[in-house]
Amino acid sequence: MDNNKGMRRTPKRGYRDNFVDVKSSNNAAKNKKGAKKSKKMSKKKIIIRNTVVIVLSIVLLISGIGMIYMDQVLNTIKYVSPKTTTSSGSTSGTTPIGGAGVRGNSGNLLQSDDILNLMFFGSDSGDENGRSDSEILFSIDTVHKKIKMTSFMRDTYVEIPGYGNNKINAAYALGGTNGGGPSGAADLAIQTVESNFGIKVDAYAIVDFKSFRNIIDVLGGVDLQLTESEINYINWQSFYNNQVSTRHELKDIFDPEVTSNNSDSDYTKEQQTKTVTVHLNGRQALWYSRDRGLSGYDDNGNVMIHKGIACPTVSGNDFDRVTRQKKLLSSVMSRFKTANLTQILDITKQVGPLVTTDLTKDGITSLIYNSLTYLNYSYNEFRIPEGDLGAGWSYGTASDGGSVVQINDWDKTRKDLATFIFEDLLNK
Repeated sequence: MDNNKGMRRTPKRGYRDNFVDVKSSNNAAKNKKGAKKSKKMSKKKIIIRNTVVIVLSIVLLISGIGMIYMDQVLNTIKYVSPKTTTSSGSTSGTTPIGGAGVRGNSGNLLQSDDILNLMFFGSDSGDENGRSDSEILFSIDTVHKKIKMTSFMRDTYVEIPGYGNNKINAAYALGGTNGGGPSGAADLAIQTVESNFGIKVDAYAIVDFKSFRNIIDVLGGVDLQLTESEINYINWQSFYNNQVSTRHELKDIFDPEVTSNNSDSDYTKEQQTKTVTVHLNGRQALWYSRDRGLSGYDDNGNVMIHKGIACPTVSGNDFDRVTRQKKLLSSVMSRFKTANLTQILDITKQVGPLVTTDLTKDGITSLIYNSLTYLNYSYNEFRIPEGDLGAGWSYGTASDGGSVVQINDWDKTRKDLATFIFEDLLNK
């Protein structure tokens, strides 16, 4: 059998090829048109190729500039190395979990490679020698696609490793003394959380509350449901601290033209519970998050007066303040869901100098790039102590005579917290 059957033969050099390709036309004019068309197609391909090269070059240039900008943004953050400790069986290292510099295995503490537990410490002063104003554990759960926020009441009575019983926020101050610095403050506070509640904390961030003001302003403000009492508090604090010249920056719910200095007692119970939607800027939202009422008196028992106007009496306590902080964080999270990567980078640049963390730069980069995914996760909340007064917790008195919040059932509290964070992973 001729293996060359049906195949075109290559002419020898110097000989004319009279073979006609059956796929070609025998019309010479058409062949010429085809040649011209082929040249046009070649030119078109060159144009397309050059366009693609130019576009790719621009993309690479922008990406390069973006990476430089990203690096500059991340360099504004204060990084500290995880501090090694020996108390309460807790040791720290740099084992990467989710790209973060985190503590190593700490005995019987519960942990999961699929959940990043990030401890957040909020402070008005930015001083590690002072007590933290807020302690919140953020758990990024990539299995159940949830962001879980556990807030710890700052008066919760716990055992601080090496120091005995005290309020939970005292651990931060004790760890920062004697040259402990930010890492010492955060490390002892984390040991306290781990040893009392049995949950592994992977990393931490210390944030000056001023950063919240910047974040909210970059996002264009937040909308919150406010009572007359909350509006009154925000107005007074802004006025008293000379941030505004008017006593009533935000309008009164019931009388927008009010010029009196009303206290809660001037309103009926129904009026006190009525809410309206108010758009707050960063400064106003920060005062909202600090609101735990006003007694109307200073630390010396004197009536607070500013520019001839007396301070109103506004009800509230630390539980109310934690509730407000959670509402504000939830609102900010909702605003973040509509933010783009540029806005997120801008926020990171503004708040970077106000943040201290033991996360690595790679860890933060990973969180930023995945933030648009995480922000689409559902948002869940838990509070320590849980339950109502008399059921989950009760008021007590510390050795120094101060009032504290005591957890009534520690076993139940630990179990409920573990279930909230890990869910069905506890059974795997």
